[in-house]
Amino acid sequence: MSSTSEVSALPGKPPAAGQEFPAAFEPRTPPRPKPAPRPSPYAVNAKTSAFAALVLLACLFGLGQLVRRATAESWAARGDRESVERATGWTSGNSAAWLKLASLQSHEGEDAEAVESLRRAAAALPFDPAPRREFALALEQAGKIEEASVQLREAAGLDRSFVSRWTLANFYLRTGQTEEFWPWIRQAIEFDPARLPLAMDLCWRAFGAPDGERILELAIPDTPDANRAYFAYLLDSERVEPMRNMWPRVEPDLTAADVPNVALYLDRLLLADYVEDAVEAWNRLSERDFVPLEPLSIEEGPYLTNGDFVERVSGLGFDWKIPRAEGVGRRQVPGDNGEYFLEVVLSGGQAEYTPVIIQMLPIGPGRRYALIYEYLTQQLPAETGIGWVIRDGRTEQPVATPPPLENAEDFWYETSFSFDAPADSRLLQLELKYERVPGTARERGRFLMRNVRLEALAELADDEAAK
Repeated sequence: MSSTSEVSALPGKPPAAGQEFPAAFEPRTPPRPKPAPRPSPYAVNAKTSAFAALVLLACLFGLGQLVRRATAESWAARGDRESVERATGWTSGNSAAWLKLASLQSHEGEDAEAVESLRRAAAALPFDPAPRREFALALEQAGKIEEASVQLREAAGLDRSFVSRWTLANFYLRTGQTEEFWPWIRQAIEFDPARLPLAMDLCWRAFGAPDGERILELAIPDTPDANRAYFAYLLDSERVEPMRNMWPRVEPDLTAADVPNVALYLDRLLLADYVEDAVEAWNRLSERDFVPLEPLSIEEGPYLTNGDFVERVSGLGFDWKIPRAEGVGRRQVPGDNGEYFLEVVLSGGQAEYTPVIIQMLPIGPGRRYALIYEYLTQQLPAETGIGWVIRDGRTEQPVATPPPLENAEDFWYETSFSFDAPADSRLLQLELKYERVPGTARERGRFLMRNVRLEALAELADDEAAK
């Protein structure tokens, strides 16, 4: 046994603490993982080839379908029965071919076959509402009302447009299902307010004036666009009573663009003797500054508007109207002190009787009024031929005809005349006119007028008003 201090390590056993490692127990670097085996180039090529084959098959299949469809369309285009039938047999999804076949069958009296062809056309394009509508109408003609209703409702669900709802509304009207008619005609208008006249023609033909309020309530959506469109429709068709019912809907949403229609509405009211309604419409325009003229009042006045001629004469509503008059010029002219006046120029070529300017006056019946104004003349003779006439606004019969004006050369002359309003009239027509005086030539010269106003003087006694 050796006497040295070395300790021999037993094989397979590590040395004790503090002892050196023998060479057999030195730490080693962990072994590297084996690299993954590379795919065989033959395997990669096999997968690519399989994918390419699938793509090729899909292309060939799609090409085949295109060829079949083109062939079917070519046959269908020939139009004869045999070719169209071949087209439907060649590709069952050709909706156009089935529709054409249905038309041919219907023409030849094969109604049941036509219905079946339309069914196939609708099935070929399940998301297209047009073939479905055609199918539904064929079902209706065949007396299958319930099935037709189902198909039309499904078409309306597919196609959120005017056409599908219009078709449904017509269907329910034809089949006497009026309660179903109203919601669908209303929806049609909601989808396309521009086609409201078409829808309203249908409603008015079907139901007429006795159902005017019902049409408004059930068919017209309460939106500014729909209300405005229906109001314009009623104006064009001159339906005064429905217009009056419509006014409360239209009035809150008035804009400056609505002024011409409101003025036309006002004229329609006056023709129908609804003077109070006309004044109310005028006052709404005035209060919102759509017309720069003051409101009117039948009971307390004012009764006449724009008598100072400061605002440009518009011809709208209760403003002055300037009728066509050959040989007569009319314009508004500013004065030296900021006032305005109306200038009337007579050329000598005017007619023997010529209305110069007109205004409608809402008044209280059975009262006495005075028309007050200022005027001057230039180069007109003593008998100017210019004067006033007051007419009943409903009958146009003269109520008062004062004598023609005398000349007032180059100075302003204030004058007036009074008259009694008829007991049964709430509207007068004030007319300034030229009328040739017998024995004189048609005059040439200028007439100027300003500060025109109408004032109520007093209530007439019952016996005096009755005269």
